Amino acid sequence: KKLSCFSQSFGPFVFFNIRNRILTQKILQECTSLYVRENRARQYLVQLGIPDAKIKDTYESVLSLNSLFKSYKYPSEREKRIGIAIYSTQLKEENRESYIECFSLFANYVIKKGYSVRFFPMELKGSLPDDRPTDVHLQEVSKCQIFVGHKTHSTIFALATGTPLIGIAYHPKTEEFMKQFSIPQYCIIDKELSSKSLIRKFDNIELEIDQIGESLFNQVCAVSSKIYNDIKEIIYAK
Repeated sequence: KKLSCFSQSFGPFVFFNIRNRILTQKILQECTSLYVRENRARQYLVQLGIPDAKIKDTYESVLSLNSLFKSYKYPSEREKRIGIAIYSTQLKEENRESYIECFSLFANYVIKKGYSVRFFPMELKGSLPDDRPTDVHLQEVSKCQIFVGHKTHSTIFALATGTPLIGIAYHPKTEEFMKQFSIPQYCIIDKELSSKSLIRKFDNIELEIDQIGESLFNQVCAVSSKIYNDIKEIIYAK
């Protein structure tokens, strides 16, 4: 059967066994199309010897959930709420403490400015299934004036809802997503994360909050249409 890979992060490809490299190349070369969501993924495929004609540009498919929003509410008209999605990992004790302190100082700062703070868990490991539907989750994100996201899909949810955001990048793909929507200045590499950097970017967003939000929403509307068209192209390809 025809095989297409859609909206993927491909690579980096590191092989310790030549047979694995050959198998991976064979599978990818047999695909009718490979839709990449980042430039870096395209480069990795080309380096692996995949024909450029098979590689097509698209966007992160979750952005298509923008279609759930038929109208847009400017951030300044929303409740004075800041959404935060942290990245819960097995950090070393000293790193964990500094991470907690960073967000605590930031939360205290925005609370003093009159905002409420809401933390959004992006995954619940080792617990019962998370029963919050995605559309409900998105609706809650859309109620925030500004969002801070460390997990990749927390930044995607903010983009999809036209919510001004600070994206904390633990992986280059977050940087690329922020660049795609012309807000790379609001991206922080997580190794450079500090309460001062968060506060500085937050203050800058406040100065242009509605302009950023409206621009994001308009861009995502166009992106959502392209994603649906790309999917149709795959389904109806001869």
